[in-house]
Amino acid sequence: MLATKSTLAHLLQIHEPPLECVDHCPQHGQFLARCHIGSKFGTCPTCTAEANAAKEARERQEAEREAQLRWQRQLGSSGIHEHFHDRKIGNYHVTHEGQRRARAFAEAYAEEFAGKHSGRCAVFVGQTGTDKNHLACGIAMRIMARYQRSAMFTTVSSMIMRIPEAKRFDSEMRQSEAIALFTYPSLLILDEVGVQSSTDSEARALFDVLNGRYEQRKATILLSNLDVAGVQNAIGPRLFDRLREDGGEVVPFDWAGGRGTLA
Repeated sequence: MLATKSTLAHLLQIHEPPLECVDHCPQHGQFLARCHIGSKFGTCPTCTAEANAAKEARERQEAEREAQLRWQRQLGSSGIHEHFHDRKIGNYHVTHEGQRRARAFAEAYAEEFAGKHSGRCAVFVGQTGTDKNHLACGIAMRIMARYQRSAMFTTVSSMIMRIPEAKRFDSEMRQSEAIALFTYPSLLILDEVGVQSSTDSEARALFDVLNGRYEQRKATILLSNLDVAGVQNAIGPRLFDRLREDGGEVVPFDWAGGRGTLA
């Protein structure tokens, strides 16, 4: 036979309303203790609140520590040189309208990683010394720290060198694993586009990575000292068209070179 609610209350000695009595806390003095079940009265509410607050503080500190360790691991595997660790979007020095537009693009682009990124790409073009690396690394640092997304910075030459090397019999990494290394990150920044020698094997390696990221809707930023036509010729029209899909943009750094300063 199923027990009724009143029977269960009797067996469990549930008190409705709860029993009350005045108790004393050595630290906080008198308080009103309540008993909801059986004969167990509650402890000092101030002590309980302080204990809960201390527990939450410990958990918050532990979460912050884990986040910091995760951030350091990401930073170490990102390929971003220590020289660029202080490059942030916010400290990108702006002296004219072109730089303002570039920084505004970087801000908006980084914020897209707060949700499900569309995979749209960007191409930063401009001569040496226009701080393309500063804003690209600033985007990477922002999405790693704020949104816990992964990012990798490398040159085209370094990337395509690793993939053909994986074909060697003594290589510790298969070619598919080498390609996956560059297709995995949420953001891949490829510097020095156009410097590669563009052999057939290098062109194939570049295509495999960029096409793999295109198919997985992963964001890629290309940095080049060439103009738009030069980038298109360096990577091929098919890849260039795919970079322009989903709102991909060419961001011109069309001012005189000369390393900027941190704002």
